[in-house]
Amino acid sequence: MNRLSYPDPADVAEAMRKFPVPFRQMRIGRIVSHAPTAVDAYYATYAAALQDLALDAKLRELAILRVAERADAEYVLVQHRPVARMAGLTDEQIAAAGDATLDSPGFTYLQKLVLAFVDEVTAAPHVPDALFTRIEGVLTPREIVELLLVIGWYWTACRLTTALEIEPEHAFGHGVLAMQQLEQAKRWGKQVVESPSDDYSVY
Repeated sequence: MNRLSYPDPADVAEAMRKFPVPFRQMRIGRIVSHAPTAVDAYYATYAAALQDLALDAKLRELAILRVAERADAEYVLVQHRPVARMAGLTDEQIAAAGDATLDSPGFTYLQKLVLAFVDEVTAAPHVPDALFTRIEGVLTPREIVELLLVIGWYWTACRLTTALEIEPEHAFGHGVLAMQQLEQAKRWGKQVVESPSDDYSVY
């Protein structure tokens, strides 16, 4: 049960106007809208993480799942398990994303490095030199920074959902799916047209 009630839609309708209707309906977005001056930055960051990264989508989703497992954030896990499947991860990889040993034969060398990197970033202030050297050997500087940003963004999202006890909701009903459709459209050079709606009083 949410610890905070959702704000009056009239208070944040203008701030939410620019975002797709599904985004305005997401529970986490509705909670964030208690801080209306942060809504724009929150959704812009969210969209960037799911659309505009050079980091491979499979690695992004593995990192998100690992963060959510470490944070015990059921909301984020429920959202991103199906998204991870859309990105191309197997059911075995998704199920093993939280395993402590990283011994699953279903992961590639690079995927294991990313999972280990997430562990170090979330557990301590510094990443060991040996691990960073290995990551630097397989990811570009841009991808490394993006990976760190994804870890940080989703740790924040996880703690929003756990501290405020936001009830899980399926990704395919709301904004995550919308972002994935846009990402795939970009990759294939197609255009996604959102159904118009004038209902800005409903998230």
